[in-house]
Amino acid sequence: MRAKGFSLIEIIVAVGVFAVVAMLTVGSLLILTAAEKRVASVQANQDNVRFAMIEMTREIRYGTEYNICSSNVTNPGTCFSVINADGETIQYKVSKEPTDCSSDAKHNCVMRSVNGGIFHPVTGSDINISRLNFYLFGVGINDTEQPRVTIILQGKAQEGTPNETIVNLQTTISMLQIDMSS
Repeated sequence: MRAKGFSLIEIIVAVGVFAVVAMLTVGSLLILTAAEKRVASVQANQDNVRFAMIEMTREIRYGTEYNICSSNVTNPGTCFSVINADGETIQYKVSKEPTDCSSDAKHNCVMRSVNGGIFHPVTGSDINISRLNFYLFGVGINDTEQPRVTIILQGKAQEGTPNETIVNLQTTISMLQIDMSS
């Protein structure tokens, strides 16, 4: 006579199959969660660099009197000044030391100064700004070009980790006001 129900072997096989499926599902979810965190971190870092570029672009576009903070305007400068729409002299540069960005910073950042005051960081401490160059055109005496500046900005996010990301941005901005000095 056969009793109704499952044998011990059938229960062990069913529990084993369920355990394997559960482990695969949980493993996939953990991998997806880690990937989502990496993508969110990279996106936040890219947004940080883009924000700095947008801020510089806006001020330079509406500004006047473009100037590279060096004596040779044909070579790329690492410091740029402009008189913004409010009549303030704004300077942008890369920090010389990470501690210029904040007391516990380990990376260089884009810095901004108003009217020759103290430089304050524009980018966060989790991005290492490895390159900031300004190329200036159309500011010479008797030139016929509208003043414009090309900015090249490179930052590294999560430097030294397997998730290291390099963000390269470049833009060219022309002065909105017509240059009547030529």
